[in-house]
Amino acid sequence: MFEDILRFAQPALIWILGATLFVFVATQVIISVMKRSNVESKTIGYVKWVRNILLLLLIIAFVWQLGVALSINAVDRSVIDRDGIDFSRYPTATPFK
Repeated sequence: MFEDILRFAQPALIWILGATLFVFVATQVIISVMKRSNVESKTIGYVKWVRNILLLLLIIAFVWQLGVALSINAVDRSVIDRDGIDFSRYPTATPFK
């Protein structure tokens, strides 16, 4: 059941990671346009706060995605018996206890 939750969450995390990266790049472009247009530095400061929060979310989403990917890999490897037999290839077989 745990591996099913991880497999379901992984595509959602990829979308979150991609969307956060897109918005982060968009805020970088907005900051550079605002600097060229001589916008108030206070307004640029607010946009930089948003950018920094997005960067933090981007890092969290990336680490979370990495953790999910490693967890799925660990779950997949857990079906290998101590003798090295991969029981995931044989759905009707069960490991000896």
